[in-house]
Amino acid sequence: MSIQAAAIQFTKEPKSQDALHGRSAMLRCEVSDPADITYSWLHNGQALENDERRFLEASNLKFTAVDRQLDAGNFECVAQNKVTGEALHSTNASFNIKFCIYSNHGCSLSPSLSLSLPHSQTLFSEINEAKLQFLQF
Repeated sequence: MSIQAAAIQFTKEPKSQDALHGRSAMLRCEVSDPADITYSWLHNGQALENDERRFLEASNLKFTAVDRQLDAGNFECVAQNKVTGEALHSTNASFNIKFCIYSNHGCSLSPSLSLSLPHSQTLFSEINEAKLQFLQF
């Protein structure tokens, strides 16, 4: 008689979400039985290395500063049983990265502001003493 380990099941999978460029964010990932489980993350199908800006915090992926260019695309959590080798990939999640209008009162989004820019243009504009910065469209 052999005893088979329970299959890995996610209880929390990463979800696509809004994020502000330059602000912190977290993608969550958990399994029902975390014994013998190691976690890793993929970004656009490639293994993600921990660095100062984004890193594994327990099973979650923590971002200290979301970046519109570096964090574009899909993120995927991989939970692997280090005893059996079984691995399970989560659903993909991505960020809808928004920009802020900076003023003396901090960061605010302006839903009434609509700009159409050429693809590679960088725009710096002063609007009512607020600095609006778009990078590499």
